[in-house]
Amino acid sequence: MSKSLFVPLTTRFFFQFKNEGKKFELRKYGKRWNENHVYPTRKVTISHGYSGKRIKGMVGVVHIGSLSKIFKIIPYRLIIADAKSKKEAIESVELLLGNVGKFIAFEFIPD
Repeated sequence: MSKSLFVPLTTRFFFQFKNEGKKFELRKYGKRWNENHVYPTRKVTISHGYSGKRIKGMVGVVHIGSLSKIFKIIPYRLIIADAKSKKEAIESVELLLGNVGKFIAFEFIPD
């Protein structure tokens, strides 16, 4: 059995999971963020920073692809809950992660 996937988040995104309807976390695809580490039923710990409050759960659906592909599949408010439009959500992600290469989006299902 694998260890719980640890996902530290800024205040903005932690509270979107906790209170605002965020259901998916989006990360740049890479060494740690790929289908070998992020897969359905894996336990997840969402954390407010590295030492703050925690929310435990598991990975649900996983999508891998470009930003445009992911935002065609997943409604933007489930990724960036405070965005006013899909365009704003994509711009927010691009500022944080860029827009080149692959991304991985995974559903967080709280316990």
